[in-house]
This record gives sequence, C-alpha cells and structure tokens, in this order.
Amino acid sequence: MDYQTREHAFSLYQKHLHKYLSCFNTASGHCINYEEEEEIFVIIACNTKADKDKLRDELLARKDSVIPDTEIEEILSLMSTNSANSISSNTYLYITKAMCSYLATDLNGDHVIVPSELNTLLWLTEGIEPTKERVARELAAMDINSDGSISMVEWIKYLSSIDPVSGASYFDHELKVKFDYYDADNSGSISKYELLNMLRDTFKESSKELEAGMKEIFDKCLNDMANEILKVLDKDGSEVLEWPEFKNYMIEFTKKQNEIVEVIRKAKASSY
Repeated sequence: MDYQTREHAFSLYQKHLHKYLSCFNTASGHCINYEEEEEIFVIIACNTKADKDKLRDELLARKDSVIPDTEIEEILSLMSTNSANSISSNTYLYITKAMCSYLATDLNGDHVIVPSELNTLLWLTEGIEPTKERVARELAAMDINSDGSISMVEWIKYLSSIDPVSGASYFDHELKVKFDYYDADNSGSISKYELLNMLRDTFKESSKELEAGMKEIFDKCLNDMANEILKVLDKDGSEVLEWPEFKNYMIEFTKKQNEIVEVIRKAKASSY
C-alpha cells in the first residue's frame, strides 16, 4: 500500500468518524471527545449511554447514502448487548470506528470491499499492514455469502463475538480489545504462549496467595487449560488462534473456569 493511499484513507476515516460520533453526542446529550495528535486520532470515550431509538433516528437521518436503512438496524442490534433500550459509548465507539474504517476504504463508493481494498481496511483497523496470506485468510473468514467481496454487515459481524449462552452474535468490544492486547507480536493471532499469559492474568488475583508447591500444580492446570482451549478452537491446525477462532473463546473459557477456581479453592484450604 503506497503512502498516498494510506493518507487518503486515513483522512476519509477521520471525516466519517467526526460525523458518526456527533450522532451519539446528539442522542446522548453527552460528548465523546476526539482530538488529533500528529498522525494519531485520539478518542476519549465518556462512560455514558444513548437511547437506542434516538440514536437510530440520528443515524438514519445522517448516514452515508450508500448505507441501506436495514444495515443500520442490523448494526444497532449488534450494539445492544442486553434488553435495555440503550447503547454504551464504548460499544458505540468501537463499532463506529470499524464502520468508518470500512467507509474510508471503499474508495469507489460501491459499498463492498474487494480483496485489493481489504489490505487497507485491516491497516486502518489495526495500524499494521497485513501480509497477502493474512488478507486471503481474513477474506475467506469474512465472506459469509462467498461472493468474493465483503459487505459492511459482514465486516461488523466478523468483528462480533459469540454469546456463550445463546450462541448469538453481539458486539463485545472488550473481547476484541483483549485479543489485540495479548497479540503481543501483532501477528493477528494468539499463540499458546500468549493464551497462557491471558489465563495467568485472568486468575492472577485469586491465585496470588498460593504456596510454592501449589503454584506448580496451578501452573500445570493453566497449561492444560490452554492446550485444551487451543485444541478445540484451532480449526485449521495452525497452532495459533486467529480472531474468527478466538471469538469463541468465552464459550470454552466458561466451561473450564470452574475447574481452575476449584483447584485454587482446594489449594488455599489445604494451606490452613
């Protein structure tokens, strides 16, 4: 991707983001602040919520003409993680950044992303230019209807998570943030080592009082848990978890976390 393409896409991204953040600000009566620092677009989200109906009205009135009303409805449903008729600023911010990245990448305005544009889309979203191999893998994962291109809804659903109870798609910005945080080498995947670090941090507080001998048993249990999760989720046998595989993480973690909690409980009880 050349410098001119990158600069143009980033400029469009900023323009779209200003507009769609103002929709939330109007609907909520609060402000998601944003400021530019050199080439970095810094977003400061306030911890607030907007009424879903008011937000729908704002989005439908101000959306880009290429976006059908039905897509706005689908995206709003992914933002709603509970039965309450409100949408949090964090969830809105994360999904809006994804939506604006899509709009900025779609340079010819046909409202689909083809493989040559997907490279720019992933760069805008993650800040790192992906390899050709990764672009091909991500295209296959996103392209739900197998037409060789990516619609905006396919893109948003690709970023969405799976509810461990209902199995329905919903937009869990915290899980994607966790994935990006533990992907320490920015490879677009989670290795077993990175997965193990994630599990250690998850149980860090509850396990900190374990004695030395019990810590060894605890570490072995975490290692076994990482192996089991990787075995179940690693569908392509690559020995790493890419995002489409990792977004089922909470389903497997929920199944196994009680085993770890029980190990910690027994270890603490035996020390008294």
